[in-house]
Amino acid sequence: MPTPSQDSLSEPERKLIDLIRDTRANPEDKLHAILLERPEEFMQYLINDSHGAVKLRLYVVAAELGIGMKTLQRNFAKKYKKAMVDFHLEARLDFAKFLLRVMRGEKMSVIAKHIGYDREPEFTRFFEKLMHEPPAKWAEKEHRRADRKAAQLRADQENHPPSSL
Repeated sequence: MPTPSQDSLSEPERKLIDLIRDTRANPEDKLHAILLERPEEFMQYLINDSHGAVKLRLYVVAAELGIGMKTLQRNFAKKYKKAMVDFHLEARLDFAKFLLRVMRGEKMSVIAKHIGYDREPEFTRFFEKLMHEPPAKWAEKEHRRADRKAAQLRADQENHPPSSL
């Protein structure tokens, strides 16, 4: 697959390519060995660091790392025991669930933006496909569960206050 021109790269892709090039230009940089010798570890770091929330065309990154996409995918799957795309989706879903838990009452469009979706319906389709329910419904259930747990902890503390020493 041909590498896109610099003009057609997304902002995250441009930043990542600049990072890769800067790292290659400075061999004393600690990432240098990982970039050149273990690109699958670099991709795992990148996905985790961004919570899977960055729109990247992985073939663009593979080309910049100097490795074929199929080789990168095979090496990634061998090391992490799952496909890179599944790893990426899992990181994005985990971050979405975290945001839904902690950003009570926030609009879905805001959460969608935080995990890399331009439009809320795209986020809802992604979430629903993996969780089998809309994000708002999932968040509501999670908040109710957390509220019940907090109420139970308060009740336990009231019934069993800490003893004085």
